Amino acid sequence: NHLIVAEKLKELEKSGIKVFVINGNHDVNNYDSVSYPSDGTTPTAIAKVSADEFKSNYAEFGYNESFSKDSVSLSYAVEPEDGIWIIAIDSCRYDENTEENGSVTAGKIRVETLEWIRALLKEAKLKNKMVLGMMHHGVIEHFKGQSQFFS
Repeated sequence: NHLIVAEKLKELEKSGIKVFVINGNHDVNNYDSVSYPSDGTTPTAIAKVSADEFKSNYAEFGYNESFSKDSVSLSYAVEPEDGIWIIAIDSCRYDENTEENGSVTAGKIRVETLEWIRALLKEAKLKNKMVLGMMHHGVIEHFKGQSQFFS
Protein backbone atom coordinates (compact mmCIF):
# COMPACT_ATOMS: atom_id res chain seq x y z
CA ASN A 1 0.00 0.00 0.00
CA HIS A 2 2.88 2.40 0.70
CA LEU A 3 4.11 1.92 -2.86
CA ILE A 4 0.62 2.58 -4.23
CA VAL A 5 0.33 5.77 -2.17
CA ALA A 6 3.80 6.90 -3.29
CA GLU A 7 2.71 6.49 -6.93
CA LYS A 8 -0.40 8.63 -6.29
CA LEU A 9 1.76 11.28 -4.61
CA LYS A 10 4.06 11.32 -7.66
CA GLU A 11 1.02 12.20 -9.77
CA LEU A 12 0.31 15.18 -7.51
CA GLU A 13 3.90 16.39 -7.77
CA LYS A 14 3.83 16.03 -11.56
CA SER A 15 0.86 18.42 -11.55
CA GLY A 16 2.90 21.02 -9.62
CA ILE A 17 1.74 20.27 -6.06
CA LYS A 18 4.54 19.94 -3.52
CA VAL A 19 4.08 16.91 -1.28
CA PHE A 20 5.68 16.28 2.12
CA VAL A 21 4.92 13.22 4.25
CA ILE A 22 5.37 12.08 7.82
CA ASN A 23 4.62 8.64 9.16
CA GLY A 24 1.51 7.75 11.12
CA ASN A 25 1.16 5.31 13.99
CA HIS A 26 0.31 2.32 11.75
CA ASP A 27 2.92 2.98 9.03
CA VAL A 28 6.09 1.49 10.52
CA ASN A 29 6.75 -1.84 12.27
CA ASN A 30 3.02 -2.65 12.43
CA TYR A 31 2.46 -6.07 13.99
CA ASP A 32 -1.30 -5.65 13.71
CA SER A 33 -1.25 -5.42 9.91
CA VAL A 34 -3.75 -7.53 7.99
CA SER A 35 -4.87 -8.19 4.46
CA TYR A 36 -8.54 -8.29 3.49
CA PRO A 37 -9.41 -11.40 1.49
CA SER A 38 -13.07 -12.00 0.72
CA ASP A 39 -13.67 -14.00 3.92
CA GLY A 40 -12.41 -11.57 6.61
CA THR A 41 -8.94 -10.54 7.66
CA THR A 42 -5.62 -12.36 7.56
CA PRO A 43 -2.42 -11.32 9.41
CA THR A 44 0.31 -10.36 6.96
CA ALA A 45 4.05 -9.80 7.23
CA ILE A 46 4.08 -7.64 4.10
CA ALA A 47 2.98 -4.48 5.91
CA LYS A 48 5.69 -4.67 8.56
CA VAL A 49 7.57 -1.79 6.95
CA SER A 50 10.76 -0.67 8.72
CA ALA A 51 11.64 2.98 9.33
CA ASP A 52 14.30 2.76 6.61
CA GLU A 53 11.79 1.29 4.15
CA PHE A 54 9.30 4.06 4.95
CA LYS A 55 11.96 6.70 4.32
CA SER A 56 12.96 5.00 1.07
CA ASN A 57 9.36 4.62 -0.17
CA TYR A 58 8.68 8.33 0.42
CA ALA A 59 12.15 9.69 -0.33
CA GLU A 60 10.77 12.02 -3.02
CA PHE A 61 8.24 13.57 -0.63
CA GLY A 62 10.41 15.41 1.87
CA TYR A 63 13.36 13.25 2.78
CA ASN A 64 15.43 13.96 -0.36
CA GLU A 65 14.62 17.69 -0.23
CA SER A 66 15.37 18.10 3.46
CA PHE A 67 18.11 20.38 4.72
CA SER A 68 18.09 18.68 8.13
CA LYS A 69 17.19 15.20 9.37
CA ASP A 70 16.81 14.04 12.96
CA SER A 71 19.27 11.25 13.73
CA VAL A 72 16.91 9.22 15.99
CA SER A 73 13.58 9.41 14.14
CA LEU A 74 11.94 9.94 10.76
CA SER A 75 11.71 13.70 11.42
CA TYR A 76 13.10 16.14 8.86
CA ALA A 77 12.97 19.81 7.86
CA VAL A 78 12.45 21.32 4.40
CA GLU A 79 12.21 24.80 2.91
CA PRO A 80 9.49 24.48 0.24
CA GLU A 81 9.51 28.24 -0.41
CA ASP A 82 12.06 30.89 0.47
CA GLY A 83 11.51 31.92 4.06
CA ILE A 84 9.21 29.02 5.01
CA TRP A 85 10.39 25.93 6.85
CA ILE A 86 8.32 22.82 7.50
CA ILE A 87 9.42 20.60 10.35
CA ALA A 88 7.94 17.13 9.84
CA ILE A 89 7.91 15.53 13.29
CA ASP A 90 7.89 11.77 13.83
CA SER A 91 5.72 11.32 16.94
CA CYS A 92 5.21 7.57 16.54
CA ARG A 93 6.41 4.84 18.90
CA TYR A 94 7.05 2.02 16.40
CA ASP A 95 10.27 1.05 18.22
CA GLU A 96 8.04 -0.18 21.06
CA ASN A 97 5.94 -2.45 18.83
CA THR A 98 6.30 -6.18 19.41
CA GLU A 99 4.57 -9.27 18.12
CA GLU A 100 3.26 -9.97 21.64
CA ASN A 101 2.02 -6.43 22.40
CA GLY A 102 1.02 -5.35 18.91
CA SER A 103 1.33 -1.75 17.78
CA VAL A 104 1.56 1.23 20.11
CA THR A 105 -0.72 3.91 18.65
CA ALA A 106 -0.22 6.71 21.18
CA GLY A 107 2.28 9.40 20.30
CA LYS A 108 5.40 10.73 21.98
CA ILE A 109 8.30 12.85 20.78
CA ARG A 110 11.75 11.57 21.69
CA VAL A 111 13.90 13.79 23.91
CA GLU A 112 16.63 13.88 21.24
CA THR A 113 14.06 14.89 18.63
CA LEU A 114 12.85 17.75 20.84
CA GLU A 115 16.44 18.97 21.13
CA TRP A 116 16.79 18.81 17.33
CA ILE A 117 13.53 20.79 16.94
CA ARG A 118 14.62 23.43 19.47
CA ALA A 119 17.92 23.91 17.63
CA LEU A 120 16.04 24.32 14.32
CA LEU A 121 13.66 26.85 15.88
CA LYS A 122 16.58 28.92 17.21
CA GLU A 123 18.19 28.87 13.76
CA ALA A 124 14.88 29.78 12.10
CA LYS A 125 14.46 32.76 14.41
CA LEU A 126 17.96 34.00 13.62
CA LYS A 127 17.30 33.63 9.89
CA ASN A 128 13.79 35.13 10.10
CA LYS A 129 12.07 31.98 8.79
CA MET A 130 8.40 31.15 9.27
CA VAL A 131 8.11 27.65 10.70
CA LEU A 132 5.23 25.22 10.25
CA GLY A 133 5.19 21.94 12.11
CA MET A 134 3.40 18.80 11.09
CA MET A 135 2.98 15.41 12.72
CA HIS A 136 0.49 12.58 12.83
CA HIS A 137 -0.65 12.97 16.44
CA GLY A 138 -2.63 16.00 17.58
CA VAL A 139 -0.89 18.66 19.62
CA ILE A 140 -4.07 19.74 21.38
CA GLU A 141 -7.07 17.70 22.48
CA HIS A 142 -9.68 16.96 19.83
CA PHE A 143 -12.43 17.10 22.42
CA LYS A 144 -12.84 18.21 26.04
CA GLY A 145 -11.68 15.48 28.41
CA GLN A 146 -9.80 13.51 25.75
CA SER A 147 -6.71 13.21 27.96
CA GLN A 148 -8.80 11.65 30.74
CA PHE A 149 -10.10 8.90 28.45
CA PHE A 150 -7.03 8.48 26.21
CA SER A 151 -3.93 9.27 28.23
